Amino acid sequence: MGLAISVLLIEGCKTYAPRTGQEAQHPAPQQWVSEKNYAVVRVYYATDRNRISNRAPAKMFGCDYGDISYGTCLVSIPRDHRMGEIESPFIWKLEFNPDPNKQVALLQIIPQDRAKFLEAVKSDIESSAGKRAFIYIHGFNMTFDDAARRTAQLSYDLGFDGAAVFYSWPSQGNVFGYTRDEQSIEFSEGHLEEFLNDFAANSDASNIYVIAHSMGCHALAVAFASLAAKNPAAARRFKEIVFAAPDIDSEVFKTQIAPEIISTNSPFVTVYASSNDKALTLSRSFYNGHKRLGETAPSPTVIPGMDTIDATAVDTSFIGHSYIGDQRSVISDLYYLLQSGESLEQFPRAGMERVGTPPDEYWKFRP
Repeated sequence: MGLAISVLLIEGCKTYAPRTGQEAQHPAPQQWVSEKNYAVVRVYYATDRNRISNRAPAKMFGCDYGDISYGTCLVSIPRDHRMGEIESPFIWKLEFNPDPNKQVALLQIIPQDRAKFLEAVKSDIESSAGKRAFIYIHGFNMTFDDAARRTAQLSYDLGFDGAAVFYSWPSQGNVFGYTRDEQSIEFSEGHLEEFLNDFAANSDASNIYVIAHSMGCHALAVAFASLAAKNPAAARRFKEIVFAAPDIDSEVFKTQIAPEIISTNSPFVTVYASSNDKALTLSRSFYNGHKRLGETAPSPTVIPGMDTIDATAVDTSFIGHSYIGDQRSVISDLYYLLQSGESLEQFPRAGMERVGTPPDEYWKFRP
């Protein structure tokens, strides 16, 4: 998929150009407002974090349990933004506060009740081609601020036309908070199922895509399997589910969760995994060596009816865990995935090669 970064992606009469190192040209979806040196991207949130402040946006929500609340976030994307980056202040440069002219910054949070939230989401969905929405579910070690900025960055880099939404569960936003985050993600599973069911029934979206990362995949897997069992009609409203670097027991997922999801015949599921993911290597040590779904060593977990993609070759970072938003090849592949909504068998994508034979066939990025 690396070759696709330098070419234009055409959808109808709209042109999307993934960033090649400098600024990319995007259409201007309704949810983007142009400022002189930066774009303001509107994203929507649902969260079961506790609310602790009415002041600075980055400090409005904490890391403890709360009821589901809703609203809108405005996030800046600087004009010289590079695909795959979330530009942030550097203390060593004496940058203590985010500058929207240079950084991806959470500018404002607008809390809304459920009715106002759905009304706002519907507006973006109705104005989009295909009545589309995507929902991002973050992973371990993420604050509300981090989740808002990542969602805006993905929406911008993907040139997404539709409503960009994120669900923020009460992660500690701390690398030492893994055990507490495990407890929090279990707390949020029921809330996430409730939210997905409500969104499918009341957002008016015809095409809903869900992208979950790391520990967020655990909540999504459990919540969606339960939703599919209780309300198959709602489950079929979802077009695509993406599990990126999923921190979930691979055998549990394969035998207990995947069959429930696949049984609905919709959505299609894609799993991105890597053998360079040191975060999942550490996670495995917490689970008595049980392999995580997001690992490919000694071999990827392959499940009939789902696409497994080995992203080892495209993430050369030290930790190797955030490729879903950081790596241009993966972002470009996500673009094609969200546009086609089809499996790799139906819609082969450049930069990929097929490995193995059915039923153990998977795909991997070429270096």
